Amino acid sequence: MKKNHEGNKRRVFLRTGLLGAAAFTIIPRGLSSRVDDCDTTTVDVLGPFDASGAPERRVLAAPEEPGERLHLTGTVYANDCVSPLSNVVLDIWHADNDGCYSQYNMNCKNPSGEDYNLRGIIRTDSKGMFVLETIKPGYYLNGAQYRPSHIHLIVRYPGIADLITQLYFEGDPYIESDEFASRPDAAGRIIPLEEPDNDNVKQGIFDIVLNVEPPSSVDEETSRQGTRLRQNHPNPFTHTTRVPLYLARPEHVTLKVYDLHGRSISTLLDRQMTEGTHVVDWSGTDDKGKQVDAGTYFCRLSAGDAEQTRIMTKV
Repeated sequence: MKKNHEGNKRRVFLRTGLLGAAAFTIIPRGLSSRVDDCDTTTVDVLGPFDASGAPERRVLAAPEEPGERLHLTGTVYANDCVSPLSNVVLDIWHADNDGCYSQYNMNCKNPSGEDYNLRGIIRTDSKGMFVLETIKPGYYLNGAQYRPSHIHLIVRYPGIADLITQLYFEGDPYIESDEFASRPDAAGRIIPLEEPDNDNVKQGIFDIVLNVEPPSSVDEETSRQGTRLRQNHPNPFTHTTRVPLYLARPEHVTLKVYDLHGRSISTLLDRQMTEGTHVVDWSGTDDKGKQVDAGTYFCRLSAGDAEQTRIMTKV
């Protein structure tokens, strides 16, 4: 009887959990659960190849540009890691497949003949999101060593200094020997890439967190909407994902991860918590510290009368 009862509970969870996730649509970073921990995106050197005046566009690489196609998406957040920031300016540039930059390397070939080849400015939309289509940058010598593949980025937002940084890619053979990419504070800027559906396009997710307070309009909206479980990010994720939540009042909170069969995999929270925004990281492990398999999981929040579920994907 007990076994049948447990099976019924799992079926009920799956049915109500999926319905809750579908009905509660919200706009979309661990070895242990960390609450109220939000790290801003770290800086990197500017490099000698920046140039002002690049056009606004999200597609940097023309169709005929040699190299491996790359799509990056992400969201720019305030320093609570929850509130998206709109109209953030991202000034982006990088080397071509041969490791050459336009405007500077006179001996390098520029297939498009364009002064601003592989350079552009993107603005986040009303949900804080951005999309970049380009190619994966090639390697070039920096003294006696090759620099890893990287993308230069300047992030501009009113009221704060420009964030100057670089993005790198997981598995790059030159990261360990590079002066900048090997720094501990660069770890959060090394992006895993996937190639879904065999479309020969590498895809990655990179969220940016700026040292700026959340806009008051976002805080007011969150307060009106009450307790809510937000979508984890990144999602899909490879190693660690961050789950934000907002409590409208102090509550005893449980936050658990379940598999597709409704079995409890990991308890991320089970304690009394204060009102406000909280963030918890999940490193893709079960309650025994073992890495779970790639696949689909449910993250379920229980706080007072609130019961909400999100779908998470580990790749």
